[in-house]
Amino acid sequence: SNKNTNTTNNKNNNNDEEYSTTARMQRDTKREGMEHHSHFPRVYLIRHGETEWSLNGKHTGITDINLTENGEKVMREIGPQIVGKGLLLDPKHLAKIIISPRKRAQRTFELLFEPLMEDLDDGSDDDDDGDGGDAEKKGAQIKNNSKKPTSIHPRHPQSHLYPPEISDDIREWDYGDFEGRKSKDIRKEPGFEDWNMWKDGCPGGESPEQIAERADRVVSRVREIHKRAVEARNQRISDGGFSASSAVPPALACDRGVGDVLLVSHGHFLRVFLARWI
Repeated sequence: SNKNTNTTNNKNNNNDEEYSTTARMQRDTKREGMEHHSHFPRVYLIRHGETEWSLNGKHTGITDINLTENGEKVMREIGPQIVGKGLLLDPKHLAKIIISPRKRAQRTFELLFEPLMEDLDDGSDDDDDGDGGDAEKKGAQIKNNSKKPTSIHPRHPQSHLYPPEISDDIREWDYGDFEGRKSKDIRKEPGFEDWNMWKDGCPGGESPEQIAERADRVVSRVREIHKRAVEARNQRISDGGFSASSAVPPALACDRGVGDVLLVSHGHFLRVFLARWI
């Protein structure tokens, strides 16, 4: 009786293990499918790295200042942790990257995305058509002295991300007469004791209404990308994928169901963007 009980228990345990393994596989497959089909478009906001003025609390609008050595170090360390396959900023989900024209923002992007740029520079292409090693024939990227790709094969899965868009709409608040100054020093001046940038704006610079107008334009653009991505993804699911009879896959990433947007900008602009988004 004990022998039969042990045999039965072992058999049940084996069945449990087999069921557990199968259930895990089904669960993981389902999760991957859900991740592929129901990844809702997002907008990611990145503020540039540390500069001398941001470190000292000075308003930095139109002044084109570099990152500090520590600012560059931090961005290099963070990049591999958040940019890449399966990470927070997964290139396969990114439809658009928009960067401020200020070099502190552009440098921040370059440092964060170094791993991706190196991948592009190496000619990595998940959509390789097997035409052999002739880089010129395949249209692989051309390399310059800085080792950055100046062009990318149009079939590269991340070709739509490079070069990123530089937009004046996401530049920092124009502080006008208060450029390079600290808030505590501004409030020491007669007539500005109760100065509040969010209500009063900056003399010689932008008013809250003016920067809000810029932010609204960006909000509209991002929402349009999201809308088109969701519509395309729903259609793709309905069709069971892009039809073989289609002339070519959609050229725009958002029309392929890819909808995440990344903004690399500045502290005050991004706060305004969030307020207008909500």
